[in-house]
Amino acid sequence: MVTSKTQRFETVPANSTFFTDPNVKTVDVSGTNEEWYLDKLVVESQATVSSVKLGIKHPKTPGERKRWSFTAGNTVRTGVVYDPNNGQVYAGSDDSNLYAVDATGGSQAWSFSTGDGISSGVVYDPNNDQVYVGSTDNNLYAVDATGGTEEWSFSTGGRVLSGVAYDSDNGQVYVGSDDSNLYAVNATDGSQAWSSSAGDSIRSGIAYDPNNGQVYAGSDDNNLYAVAQQPDIRVEDTARAVTSSPSASTATLTIDEYVASGA
Repeated sequence: MVTSKTQRFETVPANSTFFTDPNVKTVDVSGTNEEWYLDKLVVESQATVSSVKLGIKHPKTPGERKRWSFTAGNTVRTGVVYDPNNGQVYAGSDDSNLYAVDATGGSQAWSFSTGDGISSGVVYDPNNDQVYVGSTDNNLYAVDATGGTEEWSFSTGGRVLSGVAYDSDNGQVYVGSDDSNLYAVNATDGSQAWSSSAGDSIRSGIAYDPNNGQVYAGSDDNNLYAVAQQPDIRVEDTARAVTSSPSASTATLTIDEYVASGA
C-alpha cells in the first residue's frame, strides 16, 4: 500500500524550484528501511515554512539478480562462451551434449550430442560461425553455431579435457589430449596442421599468443609449454670451403651451401 509522510523545512524561499522532479531527488527517512521520493513541494510563504509530501518509492531490499536458468541433463563443468553474433551462450555437460541457449530468455536454441561427457573448454569462431568443443570420447568437434549440426570432428588418441583456443591469424584450433599431445587443427575442414608432444596428459587451458606466434599449454608432467605456431628455422653449414681457380679466363668460385630445415 502506498503511504505518505510530511516533512517540514524551515526558511525555504517562496516559489522554490528545489525538488521539482520526483524521479531525481530521493530522501531517506531516518530510522526506516524505506526510500522516499518527493511527491509535492508546498512553499507557504517567503522565508517561512514549507511542507514536503513524500510518497514511498520502494523498500530498501536487494533486487533479484538471476534472470533465468537452463537445466542440462547432468553436471555442467565446461567453459562457457557467449556468441554476440547469434545471441547465444554455449556450454557442455556430462550428459554428452553441447547446448546453445538463448542469452535473453534462457531457452534452448539447439543441442549437439557427442559420444561421451563434455568437460573441455568451449570456444566460438566468428569467422566460420562455428563452436569448438572437446569430448571424453577422444574427439574435438566443430559445430555450426546457427543450426547445431556437425561440421567436422578430429580424433585424438585420448580423452579431450583441455581448454580449446581459436587462432584467427592462422585459421587453426588448438586442443590438448590425454594422449599427451597438443594439436593444431585447421578450422575449415578439421585436418591436422601439426602436433607437439608433452610428457603426460594435457588437460589445462590453452592460449594462443598472436604477438609471439606461440601456443601455451600445461601438462600433467608438471610443465608449462610454449609451442611455436611456425617451427623455428635452423641454418646448417655444409662446411664446404670457398675455393677459386687461378685461371683468369676460366675462373670458378664455389661458395658455402646452406640447408634450411625445420627445428
